[in-house]
Amino acid sequence: MQTHLARSDKTQPSRKQVLEEVKQLVAEQVALPVNEVREEHDLIVDLAYDSLDVVELAMELEENFNITVPDTMSEQARTVGQITDGVMQLIGVGVTSHPAAFSVKVGKLSK
Repeated sequence: MQTHLARSDKTQPSRKQVLEEVKQLVAEQVALPVNEVREEHDLIVDLAYDSLDVVELAMELEENFNITVPDTMSEQARTVGQITDGVMQLIGVGVTSHPAAFSVKVGKLSK
């Protein structure tokens, strides 16, 4: 599903806008209502993601935000908030609320 943020005026999206879009993508992938996905949710622990789910989410983020997510980033981000901050960094918007975006190791997943 494409939920691209419409930016006809070339302004950057706010963190809130990016968070809502990330939550939408995550919700679709785990078949939850978007209002049940929280910024602090850990993809692995709280939402039962496996390594394939993480790769699929990275591909969705790339498509929806027109970015390239480095493998190291997709392996390091754990929470919805960290993913949001990583996207903000990749689209060139400064992040102050979660300076450790994309800094937590996921480790090996088995499923």
